[in-house]
Amino acid sequence: MISSKMVANNLILMPVKIFFVLTTIMGIVSISLYFFKEQERYLNLLRCIGFSKKKSRKLLLIQGFFIWLSSLVISSVASILVLLLLQFISSFSSQYLFLNLSILDLIIVALLSAVLIFISFNILLARFYKNAPLREAIYVSKKQIKSQTKLKRCWHKAYGRRYKLQNFTCVMLVMFCVGMSIFGSFVPLFNARGSSFDADNPEYFKQNADYSLHMMGGGSSAKIYYINLPVGCGVSHKIADEITSDKRINVLEASVSNLFVPFFLTSQNPDNKLLYKYVVEAKKNEYNYIFQHKRTNEMIKLAGGDSSKDSLVELSVKWQSYDSVLNNINEFANGKIDEKNYKSGIEIIAPDDLCSVGDEFTMVIPIADAETTEQNIEEHIKFKTAKVKVAATYSKEQYNSDKLIISTEYLFSIYPYLNYENIILENLDHNDSAWVNELENNLENLEGISVGVRYDNYAKMQREFYDQVNLETLQIIVSVFIFIVIILIAIVFSSYVQVRSNLKSYIMMRAIGARIETVQKLIINEINRTLTTGIILGTILGGAVVVFFSILGSNIKLWDIYLFYVVPVFIATVILLYFGSRIAVKRAVRSMINQNIIEKLNTVE
Repeated sequence: MISSKMVANNLILMPVKIFFVLTTIMGIVSISLYFFKEQERYLNLLRCIGFSKKKSRKLLLIQGFFIWLSSLVISSVASILVLLLLQFISSFSSQYLFLNLSILDLIIVALLSAVLIFISFNILLARFYKNAPLREAIYVSKKQIKSQTKLKRCWHKAYGRRYKLQNFTCVMLVMFCVGMSIFGSFVPLFNARGSSFDADNPEYFKQNADYSLHMMGGGSSAKIYYINLPVGCGVSHKIADEITSDKRINVLEASVSNLFVPFFLTSQNPDNKLLYKYVVEAKKNEYNYIFQHKRTNEMIKLAGGDSSKDSLVELSVKWQSYDSVLNNINEFANGKIDEKNYKSGIEIIAPDDLCSVGDEFTMVIPIADAETTEQNIEEHIKFKTAKVKVAATYSKEQYNSDKLIISTEYLFSIYPYLNYENIILENLDHNDSAWVNELENNLENLEGISVGVRYDNYAKMQREFYDQVNLETLQIIVSVFIFIVIILIAIVFSSYVQVRSNLKSYIMMRAIGARIETVQKLIINEINRTLTTGIILGTILGGAVVVFFSILGSNIKLWDIYLFYVVPVFIATVILLYFGSRIAVKRAVRSMINQNIIEKLNTVE
């Protein structure tokens, strides 16, 4: 279970880590580009007044270093403050977060960002000096502009060439964001349903079970009559019966299977199919269920048999309480049981393919007291005989077993030192929190006073499991929306740099009659093109991963994950990207473009 959970966490966290590493790389490269675009005219001016390439390169790198250093300090302090805030908020919830600061992580991030900035600056400087030694590069010729009949095409031609790297960065950011929104909202629930530790798996969380108490082991050798020693092991039946007497508790199972073995009187060639299976067929298959002990003849005589003709055989028996029988067997194949006769041990239940209603058996039950040990068992052992009758049978399809089912109420009346081996309970009143806490405390105390017993609180495990899955899903969703904010900031920076770089062009467009809304619309159209490309690529990427995992888990129900998790998160991501970028760009560039045209045209930059 722990191994499965670790795999689940790694499966969920690894894409998130990769996601943010890629974000960091692309973000730093993009910011370096924005910074460099702002400094192009400044570099040209330095070259014009006599600065060499080496000196201007050194000056720009020094500026970049101080920006990097101040950003590192501010972001480190801000990150720690945010983490402390999250830790404080989590103290009010069931999922408490522990802050684990690592200086090594900070050093790695600092070195990574420094290397990326240094490489980015040098590549951009090399390209700048190659393409524009002492002037700004001209990217769009008059011939190219005349060949375009539509303003959008002309705009895209110029925009696409000049800001190719920025556009590529934005496309990659959007692609990873959308891909992560699809994959990230899918994988936590997929992993939960596919792992062994699965809240939807009836093999783990049994039926409607809320609590379970069961023995860790049982059984012994023929030498000590197959009695598990010490006799007091198991869940105390007296205290358990007191707890389960409350009508708000449904007893799904209360049973004994392996603490001791009852013996049944049989002839050498019995007519009963069940006895025949364990006596004759077992011998043919080289299995021996005949009980052989120095006191076997004494036990046969006590049961009313003839030791020369009869023997004692070990049948598979499950002792169950009346309530748990009704919960486990919905409908009998034949016959019915009377509650009083069942609890008194007169009536039993048997498999319909091996027994018929009315079949009778004679049992010999070895009874040991609380002081019995392996050395003194002969002194403390007693034998109790009982005649039982099959009152009802169950079908093997409904209850996959060939065991005889006998009353635990009868067992504890003749064997008071024995205890329950397994108890499974359902809580019928989850709304009364005070009573639930009291019940769980009583069950924990019962575990404490019982010997060799394990207590499982399935209700709490389910709650914690769902809380964990929801927390992991929330982490993914929060990561996606943080990334959306990063993308919107990148888009705003990109638009801001573009407007600053082309401010005179925009003002000239306004001078010949273009409205502010027209310029904004051109920028937004180009950003929408970038977003659409990234969304399509991200959908393909995330969809391919989801399809791959769906094929691996073809036996798992997944349609509700698609409908209620993946699709809503994907739609919300797309809407936020489109409308967020629209609002962000309008607010960022409007104040720059909405300036006095004559004053700006007369300004010498």
